[in-house]
Amino acid sequence: MHTYWDILGSFIIGSLFMMTILIFHNSISQERSMSNLWIITQENAKTLSDVIEYDFRKIGYGVSSGQCSFISADSADISFYSDLNKDGNVDSIRYYISDTTQASGTDNPKDILFYRIVFFAW
Repeated sequence: MHTYWDILGSFIIGSLFMMTILIFHNSISQERSMSNLWIITQENAKTLSDVIEYDFRKIGYGVSSGQCSFISADSADISFYSDLNKDGNVDSIRYYISDTTQASGTDNPKDILFYRIVFFAW
């Protein structure tokens, strides 16, 4: 009879030990996933920053001296001319943001969408 109690006790202790290992593994996996998502977010932000920096540095590039480089500019919209692809044709670039109703699917009610539109001259 004591053998059954020993086997049952060993099974319970082993099960608790295995559950602890599985919980620890799950926690490590979740932390690794969150870390990877954070790195991806940082890389995307860096890429976006590089694109904006490049475009703004090229404002007016290739535009004739008599032509204005800016089409319009205000707090939520900026449009300008530039030869982004260096083909001799002046392109139109527009950056603008949306209002909060267009990003209603996110948790933050103050989220807005950021747009970049390039009209290449052919």
